[in-house]
Amino acid sequence: MYIDSSMRKSQEIIDVENAQYIYSKYFNDKKSFKTLIFTPKEKKRDGSHAWSVEPYHKEVMAWLKDVMAKNGVMETTYRRAGDNDWGRQYLTYGQFGVQRLQQNLRAFLCKMTDYDISNSHYTFLLKLAKFHNLPHTYIEQYCNNPQQQRETVNKEKMDMIAIMYQDKPHNHQNKWLKSLALEIEQVRNYLCENVFDSFKPSKESQNPKGSILSQGLQGCEDQIIQKIIDHFQIENVVKMFDGFMTDQSLTEQEINEYLASFEEGKGITIKIKVPD
Repeated sequence: MYIDSSMRKSQEIIDVENAQYIYSKYFNDKKSFKTLIFTPKEKKRDGSHAWSVEPYHKEVMAWLKDVMAKNGVMETTYRRAGDNDWGRQYLTYGQFGVQRLQQNLRAFLCKMTDYDISNSHYTFLLKLAKFHNLPHTYIEQYCNNPQQQRETVNKEKMDMIAIMYQDKPHNHQNKWLKSLALEIEQVRNYLCENVFDSFKPSKESQNPKGSILSQGLQGCEDQIIQKIIDHFQIENVVKMFDGFMTDQSLTEQEINEYLASFEEGKGITIKIKVPD
């Protein structure tokens, strides 16, 4: 059973022995869980920071109990934010699973390989800019060597992503960053007005165009992930926003060769994520 574009169902494969270890050691020891397991400053894979140790401990322990009862095979269902037909897929309301685990527990408990789209946000922005004949000189420079560019301008990965979704470019002192932000603004404005014009910004967003752009790019991202899942008929899979996890053995080469075989996939690269 693999995720179908309409049904969006799958299974997660969890290491039962490791689940039993975490459950028995930390169920009645929240203090040690907070100190040794919980990472308050870790960013979620969707970019948010909303971690709180009390509910996280409670959810993890309840989920681990269920994992042990089901011998490590967990059925999951996914939905899109606001029940939209476009965008990232999240675990169904009220459901807990690998997608909602912090990185250290995810690596310890999940018997699956993590595959990521490299430089996902900027890659899709570049593809759309090229397709619509929009300026993309600085976007492409960043995509060609993200790490080197970040080091040159002394910015972290999330700082660069934030530039994409700020409606009004900051007054960057660095000339290259300023040019990049202005170029992104042109692309963002065009896409919001002509491509993603049916989308609505999230209610709490202070950057409405950035919110619309984010929804649009996340939908592109999800479509590529779904094409990979469908093409390789992946049975056990976890949707991880800009990637996926599975226990099926796939090489980077075979996935990337498949992506290069159709227009929407060209220029997109999948890499196996190595835990920190």
